[in-house]
Amino acid sequence: MKVELDLSGTVDVVAERARLEKDLVTAQKDMKTAEVKLSNEGFMAKAPENVVAEIKERMAATSADIERITAQLAALK
Repeated sequence: MKVELDLSGTVDVVAERARLEKDLVTAQKDMKTAEVKLSNEGFMAKAPENVVAEIKERMAATSADIERITAQLAALK
């Protein structure tokens, strides 16, 4: 279920955009770090399966975060 509220005038749009942009950069860095680890043959050969699974789960969550943040930024334009 999605609920939308008209908060124009009550939300500092500039500050919210800055916060979301900062969150987006952080999420993109996290995604890149995970991609580098998973593409490293040495890491993949030595890492326990549970560590690899955890990284893949974090990547999926981070990907969802990136989509959500991008949509929120688009809504603030």
